[in-house]
Amino acid sequence: MKSIYNNLIGSFCLIAVLLLAIGCSEEYKYNTDYSFHDGVTLKVNLVDENNKLSVKLANKTHALTIAVTPEDVFIDSKAYIYELSDNSIASVALNGTLTLLKVGETTLTVKFRGNQEIATSCKLVVEPTLVSDVIIAEGSDIRVEEEKTLDLAQYVSVIPSSADNKTLLYTVKEGSTEYAEIVEGSIVKGLQKGTATIIVSATDGSEISKELTLQVTGKIPVSEIRLSNVAKLEGKTVAIGQTFNLGAYVTAYPTNASNQVLDYELVAGTGVISIDASGVVKTLAAGDVEIKISATDEFQEATPQAIKFKVSESQTLFERSLWFVDTSIVYANGNNYTADNTTGKPEHLIDGSNSTYLALTKPGKKYNAEITPADHVLFFVVDMNAEQEFNYFYYRHRNTTVNFQVYAISMFGSNDNENFTAIEEDIVLGGPGYAVELTKDLPLSKFRYIKVEFRDWNRNAGTNATIAEFNVGKK
Repeated sequence: MKSIYNNLIGSFCLIAVLLLAIGCSEEYKYNTDYSFHDGVTLKVNLVDENNKLSVKLANKTHALTIAVTPEDVFIDSKAYIYELSDNSIASVALNGTLTLLKVGETTLTVKFRGNQEIATSCKLVVEPTLVSDVIIAEGSDIRVEEEKTLDLAQYVSVIPSSADNKTLLYTVKEGSTEYAEIVEGSIVKGLQKGTATIIVSATDGSEISKELTLQVTGKIPVSEIRLSNVAKLEGKTVAIGQTFNLGAYVTAYPTNASNQVLDYELVAGTGVISIDASGVVKTLAAGDVEIKISATDEFQEATPQAIKFKVSESQTLFERSLWFVDTSIVYANGNNYTADNTTGKPEHLIDGSNSTYLALTKPGKKYNAEITPADHVLFFVVDMNAEQEFNYFYYRHRNTTVNFQVYAISMFGSNDNENFTAIEEDIVLGGPGYAVELTKDLPLSKFRYIKVEFRDWNRNAGTNATIAEFNVGKK
């Protein structure tokens, strides 16, 4: 195989020797021999019959590759110059990687560094990802009350999710205008009882549209009560002194029911808990609890739901069923954690399993697609669903491998998830000789949100920092 790149290096060396031999005399004349370039042509791979390279904006990048004729000639990928006539459409790196910036067309030129007469150009077209389908949620009984409004967007989705223009146009079909009108965007208003047809259309030129059936009714009953995460409390044993905001998760469905107010009735557990009209529970003493949740509308169509749990004075760590964990970073893949097979997720920090864990890539390190900048301060935030009073915490490392451990943390509290107050700083947790699990006292604190900031870890070995379990409680 002939290598033009190697021949190029040889030619440069020959020229350098000649220059040293003759000095800078302008009388010397020489001709560079490019005969080994004769007949060599280039072509950008994946161009069509019209010499057009089409790439989707949603792909974000595209790696250029060049075909050389004749095939037995080899040109190293580093020996090309890449140029774009319009750098607002895309940019190109020295290695030929295109970064796609916006929809449009430009001219791409590729030249061989050793002889720029060996070149090729093509039209680069950065295309939008068009909508291929509009999906109306299956089984949707879409209703709006007379003189009330409803956002139809919650029932509609666009395929693919990577479409560059997902804006939809909602119009009332001819013959339905007496029953409904579009107020703005996807907001529809019911005018009088009847059935209206709404046309939902893509606006990106794909000419995709679907029809949606809307029932304009009188008052809309609650048809279902959904417990969501509250169902996870069923059968659990919880500590005295913990607060649960059930109303933050229990939902009256449909969400546009005329009267969505729910009733929280204490069936069993008088003196064990207190519960207010919005579903905020405070545990007061040991005992068994049963709470009945019912619709309060005049129709009484929804089946009441019940939740049972036990309060124990021997339990001091809090029940975490209604808690949520977020982290300080979002990686390029959209995750706020470092995936490690099936674990690594924030919720694994509070799932009660010692074999799962939260994983975050250490600052200045890379693990697969997850890269944490060297100056990034890693932390996680636990939302305890309601303000809690606590004076100690429980912490479990992933295992005894100190390379994965967080050696020290600082803890902060907040009630708005924006303004944090220091609880205790530079708490030593790990390193050689430390136990896998530990509990540590804290100053008596009362917050809804706890931020745990990573302060120290092994900076020489191990790519990820991992934590198996975290909890707080009150002794």
